[in-house]
Amino acid sequence: MAVKEGFWRKLLIRVLSSAVMLPLFIFTALRGGWFFFAFTFIASVLLLREFAQLASARGVRGVFPEMLPVVAAVLLGARWGGEAGASGAMGAGILILLIWMAWRGRIEGAWERASFRILGLIYVVWLPAHWMLLRDLEYAQGLPEGGGALILLYGAGVTWLGDTGAYLVGSLIGRHPLGTAVSPRKSVEGALGGLASSLAAAWLLRGAWMPFLSGGEALALGLLVGLGGQGGDLFESLLKRGVGSKDSGSTIPGHGGFLDRLDSLLFSLPLLYFALVWVIF
Repeated sequence: MAVKEGFWRKLLIRVLSSAVMLPLFIFTALRGGWFFFAFTFIASVLLLREFAQLASARGVRGVFPEMLPVVAAVLLGARWGGEAGASGAMGAGILILLIWMAWRGRIEGAWERASFRILGLIYVVWLPAHWMLLRDLEYAQGLPEGGGALILLYGAGVTWLGDTGAYLVGSLIGRHPLGTAVSPRKSVEGALGGLASSLAAAWLLRGAWMPFLSGGEALALGLLVGLGGQGGDLFESLLKRGVGSKDSGSTIPGHGGFLDRLDSLLFSLPLLYFALVWVIF
């Protein structure tokens, strides 16, 4: 079986990089509270910084660091006020930013600056806030202590195992292009392998981490999380393709930037949260 050039080297680098990030994510998720708030806040700041670099390639300046107070407000709103607090802080932050832009009166490029600021707040601030909401579900739903951490780790595990399955299957046997200009190297085999991995992970991890789910619910969530993870990856590729960039940064060897590593979780974990709150619970 022919293996794509550089496959084993790239795989080793990805594994070593994950070995650094995963323990920190798991530790803060299990501790919860302000520990996980700190992790989410730092992650959002780093994500916003990389998003600002992409925006600057389109000629939009000032996204970072002037939006940092809104980052803090949205995440504190999630920490203290749950979903309503996060959404309220998000809405207020957008209005304040737009009023401030109008007050400054810079007419040239106003459409682009407003659009990138709103997209940035939704993409790398409001979506990560749902990581905290997912972690805090034990308080909102009366789950046993630590139940929120298991839900969060379940969602991350299904997402990352799906990513890994897509990478392995696509690299080893991918032959048919997925047919999207956003990411022309992705294959149909890789996408199906990723979904199969997500479904298998959702089923296997259910017994230990999500025992309240039925088998059918676990498979439905696995499909939703798997599709969300792949959608998050494709959306980030769309943004990078729009500015002619291969990676969002170079911070993490083998992955590029933090946005390259966390793009799947930006979509998959909020979808898991919505499904649990609006349907399962």
